[in-house]
Parts: sequence; structure tokens; C-alpha cells
Amino acid sequence: HSCWHRGPELSGVGSPPWVALASALETMVSVVRRLAVKQRCMPSDYFADNLVAMIWECRWLAIALALSFTGLACLRTPMDEQQVMNTTGAGGGAATGGTTDTIGNTGGGGTTSFPGGATSAGGTVASGGITSAGGIMGTTAGVTSSAGTTGTMGGATSSGGTTGTTGGATSSVGGNGAAGNTGTLVVTQLALGDSTSCALFSDGTVRCWGDNLGGELGNGTTADSSTPVVVEGLSGAVEIMAGMSHFCARLNDGEVTCWGSNYFGQIGDGTNTSRLTPVVVQGLSGVVEVGAGYGNSCALLNDGTVKCWGDNYFGQLGNGTTAGSSTPVGVQGLVSVVQITVGGGNSCARFVDGSAKCWGSNYDGQIGDGTDTNRLTPVVVQGLSGVAQIAIGGSHACALLGDSSVSCSGDNEYGQLGDGTTTSRLTLMPVEALSQVAQIAAGDNHSCALINDGTAKCWGFNLGGELGDGTRTNGLTPVVVQGFSGGVEVAAGLSHSCGRMSDGTIKCWGSNSSGELGNGTTVSSSTPVQVVALP
Repeated sequence: HSCWHRGPELSGVGSPPWVALASALETMVSVVRRLAVKQRCMPSDYFADNLVAMIWECRWLAIALALSFTGLACLRTPMDEQQVMNTTGAGGGAATGGTTDTIGNTGGGGTTSFPGGATSAGGTVASGGITSAGGIMGTTAGVTSSAGTTGTMGGATSSGGTTGTTGGATSSVGGNGAAGNTGTLVVTQLALGDSTSCALFSDGTVRCWGDNLGGELGNGTTADSSTPVVVEGLSGAVEIMAGMSHFCARLNDGEVTCWGSNYFGQIGDGTNTSRLTPVVVQGLSGVVEVGAGYGNSCALLNDGTVKCWGDNYFGQLGNGTTAGSSTPVGVQGLVSVVQITVGGGNSCARFVDGSAKCWGSNYDGQIGDGTDTNRLTPVVVQGLSGVAQIAIGGSHACALLGDSSVSCSGDNEYGQLGDGTTTSRLTLMPVEALSQVAQIAAGDNHSCALINDGTAKCWGFNLGGELGDGTRTNGLTPVVVQGFSGGVEVAAGLSHSCGRMSDGTIKCWGSNSSGELGNGTTVSSSTPVQVVALP
């Protein structure tokens, strides 16, 4: 961040080349933060072990490294990051991707998200969704799920199918569900990755927009798109989930297909070859929910067990080892699971009794077991009961409770826990001034909540404008998203957020360097803008 703000000073003018450098440095710093997480969260050898993955995931890394060798770039210099993030421009600072946003504030999103997915279309709750108890894969267009059951971590609302019964319970916590239709093509779910956004439609097709370096758009190319494009060869989808740079879809026959980056085997096809179009995950059937994180993916099966595949550096596969796998392996000790959520380097499972277990990375206490010890198998989240939904971000996690309040744990450097402080927490703490919540979503370093009245609030990191309040000031407690009403779903990505509206439109806000806001531009916006070119 310090380099980004010093760019114009070093060049002598605020010229376009520095704007491009700003974007490059922001992206590089965000990836370094994810892999070496703020120096205290990950051992140094992880950065070295995954250098190739970093190069693949960061499209500007080669440029940034070249600049650093010539003395023009730096990874981090001592300065007050918080002060930088709370500084607003006086007439138009540089926005991510070299554009100027509509507020005149400094653009750019400096963090990396690990959204774990979205909710099910087919009556299941998505990773983090409000309890459709394992939902089943309905395909009849326009049949809405019970009470508009809402989704998770990347946020989404279940629609387009019947309510499942796995785990023996159905969702009773509704969430602003959109009215069904008979025949009209409508958006039923959102899923946000790093800098890519996707929407599931009632006919079982998917359209995506934004970054496409790893094939995240699924259209057979690696060209970014600032407007939605159709994912090729995909039909019968009833749920989509977003990882950092890969996506997965659950099909109405109980199988799963994935596409995008595959360095860690997160696609699940037995290879480490990235896929520009969807491929079937090996050895899975009877899947009722999918989840996706940074470098791994998981599936909830109709017998209440869970399987995961991909990166396992922190134990996020839950099989008692740290060995990765490019095909699904069973998570130890899990039965009667009704919901799964996958995030940065950890995963969680919710049970029919409202309790939860988590496993994987725990450097900031995001597992919520009172320690900062990584867990190779699931452990009980302390003090959690009556949970309706779990959402996992980069290194924090939040839980929506049965009384419509929200509690969070883990990293809190930018206020992403919403408790009014920047103190990280090893156990769940209530989010301040937040009630009547229908659904939650967690990005890398920010969180959002859909309120029962159709409005939305967000909190945490805001350099890219991802809180949607018209500023670039971090929010230590929830702030109202401007111009957002009639919402039925919220979703969170790297440094952007989106919402699905009751009229079938989609609005997004935050960083837009790759076109992830879907409005046909690469101009960032700290207030919602409408996604264009939807059918």
C-alpha cells in the first residue's frame, strides 16, 4: 500500500504509467499477504513452496518483480497502513486499473479474497447458507425454495428447487427470497471469486464476468470480460461456488464440475492442469452442496459426510494430513452435516443441532476454538449454538445465529469482525449494531450482511470501496450500503461486493480492475452499479 501511494511522488507526476504500477503493486502485495499472510500468519517456507502458484495467480507479478529489481517497486515500507487506507482523494485519485472512481477517492483493492461460494439453487443452502438441510437438486425453473432460504460466503439465495431433507431438518430462517416465476430466465444465485463474479440462472446455465487469467470465466479463453459471458458446456447447474480463482457447480444429477486455476488440484479431476471450461470432479456422486476456497474445494454428500480436494498445507482437507490431493478425500469424523463452508485456508461444517466444527488454518483464530493452532481434523467451535449460517473470509469467519445477530472471530486488522476494534479474536465476538440479519457473506478482509428489510450493511477493509458506503474508509462497525434496497442476496469477493435484487437485477461495488463489477467498464465504484448485458 505504501508503494502504491508513493508512486506519483516517485515519478514526479500522476501519470498513467504509475497508475498501472499502482495496480500491479496492489495485486502483488495482496498475493504476498495471502501466501505469507502478514508475516505472522504463515511460515516463511510456505511462500517459497508456492512461488509458482503465486506467479500463476497474480497476473502482474512478473511486472512488479521486474520493477522491484530496478528499484522502482517495494513490497512494503514502514508507514501507517491504517492512515493510508483512511485517506481520501481531493478530486480524484487513481483507481484500480488506472481509472478514477466517481467519488474522487484513491482506488484499488489491496487484499485477496477467498470467498467460499454461494448458495444453492435447488433448495440447498450454499456454503454458509441458511439451512436447507442438505437440499436436493430441483431443476424446475421458477420454483422458489422455502422462504427464500439464503446462502453464504460469497453469499446467495437458494431458488429453483425443492427443499432437501438430508440431516433431517429444513431451513426455518428464511431470507428475502425472490418470488418464483414460470419460464422467465432469472438469476437465482451469485458467487464471487477473487476478481471474478458469476451468476446462476433458472435454466441451469451460468454467466461470469471479470478476471479470467486462470480460465475463471469458463468460456474457453483467458481474456477478461467486463460484461457477463456464458460458461461453456454447462447445463443443469443448481448451485455454484467460488474459490479464489476457480469455480465449481453442482449439477442436478448430483455430480460436480469445476473450472479455472488448478495448481493445487482444486478442480478435482486428478490433474494439476487449469481448465478453461468445466470438467467433472472424479469420484463424486450424490452431492447436495459444494464449497470452494483458495486452493481447495469440498462437497457435502447425501449421507451427511464431507469430501475435500486440492491444497492441504494447513490441513484444510480435514483428513489428518497435510498432503494435497487432486481427487476427493474424506474429512475425518464428520456425520450428519447439513451445511459446509470453505474459506481462505480453513473449512467449517454445520450440524442439524446448530453446532459447528472447523478445520485447517487457524493462525488468527478463525476456527474459533480459543487457540491459534492449525487443525488437521475438525474441532468444535467454542460457544456456538443455534447457528443458521457460517461464512468464511480470508482469515476470519462469521456466524449468523438463530436470533438474527452475527458473531465473528479471527483476523481483525481492518475491522472485518465488526466489533469496533482492530483486535483479532480467538473466539466469536458479536458484531456491533447489527440485527435482523437474513444472510451474511465474507470476503478476504470485509464482511457484508443482508438485512430483513432488503437493505445491506458491510464492514472491514474498504480501500477498493467494497463496503459500498461512498467512501474508502475502513469500517470497524457495519455501515449502510448506499442505494441498495430490495435486496435478496449479498456476496463478497476480493475487494468487491455484489447484491441480487428483487427485480432480478444485479448490483456490484468496489474494485473493478478486471471488470468484476460487470458494468462494461474497469472504473471502480464505492457505491453500487448495475451489471449490464444480462439476459
